[in-house]
Amino acid sequence: WLTSSESIIPLINSLNLQNEKVALHVGCGSSILGEILVEKLNFQLVVNIDKDEETLALMKERWKKQGRGDSENAMKFQCIDWVQENCKLDESFALVFDKSTLDCTLCSDRSTAGLIKLVYDHLCIGGYYVLISFHDVQLLLPMLQDCPGTKWTVTNQVMTRQVEDLISKNCNSCITSISVDSGNSICNQGEVNVFLCKKDEEGAALDLDLVQQHVHETNDAWFQGMNPLLSDDRKEKLKQVFTEEKNLQDCYDLLFTDLERECLTYEYFLQDWEAYCSTQPHIPKTCMTFATAMDFLDKMQ
Repeated sequence: WLTSSESIIPLINSLNLQNEKVALHVGCGSSILGEILVEKLNFQLVVNIDKDEETLALMKERWKKQGRGDSENAMKFQCIDWVQENCKLDESFALVFDKSTLDCTLCSDRSTAGLIKLVYDHLCIGGYYVLISFHDVQLLLPMLQDCPGTKWTVTNQVMTRQVEDLISKNCNSCITSISVDSGNSICNQGEVNVFLCKKDEEGAALDLDLVQQHVHETNDAWFQGMNPLLSDDRKEKLKQVFTEEKNLQDCYDLLFTDLERECLTYEYFLQDWEAYCSTQPHIPKTCMTFATAMDFLDKMQ
C-alpha cells in the first residue's frame, strides 16, 4: 500500500552495497519484497521478521511451494518482538529494510526504541537502514540522526509512490533528492519519504532506555511545534473564560476542543490531573485557576 516492492529496486541499487548481500526485512507482513531481493537483486539471504506468526507461516509456505531450488534457503522467517531488551538475531546485515513499520510503532515510545535498537545493533559497518515513511521529515530525521549511541550518517530523499505494475515503467526516475530545509518536509499523497542511515563505524549496542527517552523527547518536541496546546491564541481565549476557579468537569470542557476530547476522555484527563497534582502538593485538587490550568497544559504536552 505504501509503494510497490518493484519500485524499491532502483533505490537499493543506488546504495552500491559493498558487504555480503544479507538483508533484514522488518515488519515484513505479507510483502513480497524479500522475494524480489533474492530473485532480482541477488541477495544471498533475507531474514523476514514480524510479530504475526500466522502471516509469517503463510509467507514461509508460499516461498516453499514456489520451489526455488538453490535459492530455497535464501529466505528465513522469524517471529520477533523487538520490544524485548535482549532481542537478538544470528546475522548482521548489509541492508535493513523498513516499509513504514517504524511509523506504526510511533504510538509507543518503547516499541519505536526497540525497533531502532534492533536495527542499529544488527547493521554491519557500511550497511544501510532504509526507512520508507509517510511521516514528517522534521519528526523522523532528528529521531534517527540524534539517537544516542548511534554512529551512522542519515540522509533523506523523496520517492514517488508506485502502486501499479512497474515492470514496463522506467523506475530509475522515481527517486529525487530534496533539501530538508526546503520547507517541503511532509510528503503529498503521491510521495513518500525515504531515510537512508549508513552505519559508519562499530560501537557498543544501543541503550534501550536512553533511546526510549530520546524518542519520547523527539515526539514531544515535534508535537509541540506542530500542534501546541498552548498557542498564544488559545491562552488568550482561556484567559477570558477563566475569570474564577473552575471545577474539573468545566476545566475539561474548556481546555480541550471537541476533536481533542475524542482522544482524551474525561477519565484519562482525571488520570493526567492526578499525576500533575502529585508534583504540586499545595494546589487544590478539585478545581483549577487560570495559572494552574496553563501550567497543567504545559506539563501535559
